[in-house]
Amino acid sequence: MVVIAVVVAFAAFLLLDWYWVRGRHLAPDGIRAVPSPARLDDEAVTGPTDLMFHPGHAWARTATGGLIAAGSDEFAIKFAGALAAIELPAVGSSRRQGDPAWTLISTAGRRLGQVMPLEGEIVAVNRALLGDPSLAARAPYDRGWIVRIRPTHLASATRNLLRGDLAKTWMDAVRATVTGRLGPIPHATAADGGEWAEGFGDHLDDVTWKALKRELFPSVDPESRQGA
Repeated sequence: MVVIAVVVAFAAFLLLDWYWVRGRHLAPDGIRAVPSPARLDDEAVTGPTDLMFHPGHAWARTATGGLIAAGSDEFAIKFAGALAAIELPAVGSSRRQGDPAWTLISTAGRRLGQVMPLEGEIVAVNRALLGDPSLAARAPYDRGWIVRIRPTHLASATRNLLRGDLAKTWMDAVRATVTGRLGPIPHATAADGGEWAEGFGDHLDDVTWKALKRELFPSVDPESRQGA
């Protein structure tokens, strides 16, 4: 069993490295989520057991009409801190897996860019986030979805995502990295594998926060943005 666990962990790290070294491009036009009237989109997505994760801390799962719903996982949101806004991508733009997609902006002014979990066309954005960015924190895996994607090749697009035991192994490695850097700090995360503390990123100084951002998230380079 120990050998199997080591092999699974090694595979997770290889996949993580593969995603992070890929080239990334972004269409220049986007939408910034700021307070304004908005209607909640209650379109249902499938259950939590269907969640798949990109190592950039974006999740994906099948939605209605052959689409894929995607958003930020709990770690990304809580690492970003209390949300003031979310910059959303342009509807109709096409992105490759690993391309910059959306940006979480905290009340402290920190920006956490995230990448597309899979390749495809963005056919919808969650405009409920325009009026209430914190919805992504309250219900990250359902009403807090960020984009709907029409995948280019569904089977191949989802094959490279982490799920099940592999996703758990990856998140355990992330938890170990954070705990190893910060120590068992109550406002950061539970050292025993519990849930991430709400908005723990707000308690980190800028040097520590930026160092963890570089280590745990694929870089989103504005200089590499291209029109889709």
